[in-house]
Amino acid sequence: MTCQTPRWLGAGSSALVTGGSSGIGAEFARYFESIGLRVIRVGRSPKQDVDFVADLSTGSGVESVLDLVRRDDTIDVVVACAGTSLNEVVPDTALEDELRMLAVNVQAPLEICHVAAAMMKRRGRGLIVTVGSTAGLWSTSTYAASKSWIIAFSRGLAVALKPTSVRVVCVAPGFTRTDFLDKVGICTSTRSTWPWIDARVVVAETMRGVARGQTLVIPTARYRLLTRLAYLLPEVPRGHLVQWIARSAGVESV
Repeated sequence: MTCQTPRWLGAGSSALVTGGSSGIGAEFARYFESIGLRVIRVGRSPKQDVDFVADLSTGSGVESVLDLVRRDDTIDVVVACAGTSLNEVVPDTALEDELRMLAVNVQAPLEICHVAAAMMKRRGRGLIVTVGSTAGLWSTSTYAASKSWIIAFSRGLAVALKPTSVRVVCVAPGFTRTDFLDKVGICTSTRSTWPWIDARVVVAETMRGVARGQTLVIPTARYRLLTRLAYLLPEVPRGHLVQWIARSAGVESV
């Protein structure tokens, strides 16, 4: 991937990436390093490959990231990638686990993007990338609801910042080859490879979307087609379509 210096970057810019130790977050970190930015990887454990340790399921962890964003005027890029899920659905989940997931998937991105957007608007430059999911476009469950929230929030923020040089994009990938499902205890089996996409493709298509002025990017033509089809279908056949995609990927539920 190559990139000319865009308007949303200043001299000596930095990129802050939550969930930057693995998966899609790590790929975003590598991309921004490749175009010469200093990257601050945020992760919850010092054992991870991170530059800044913060547990985003806690108020103190989020506040430490907010303090960093407020203090560091070089942060022209924020990628809100940290996220989690559960391997069961309500009412079989523990309420505290549901609240922890919402803290990471909804509250932390809201607070970080809120502060970052205000700082970027004042400076007149910046890029905010949020990571949703196709689950937020076609699935049920509280995880899907959290990703639907991210998509709607990001679109609203993009509209609010449209008169400025600050850009906002939400990427909503389908099944992506990372360790995310393993970390949250969702078992997969090897079935078909077609539902799976590479994290590098997610990042490349996101950045092409930024260059085109898109506010929502759905990586790969097949997922763009599937999400459009799911939108047109009534509820029951839409559910069958989503379950077929999940089973094809070796996942029994999404």
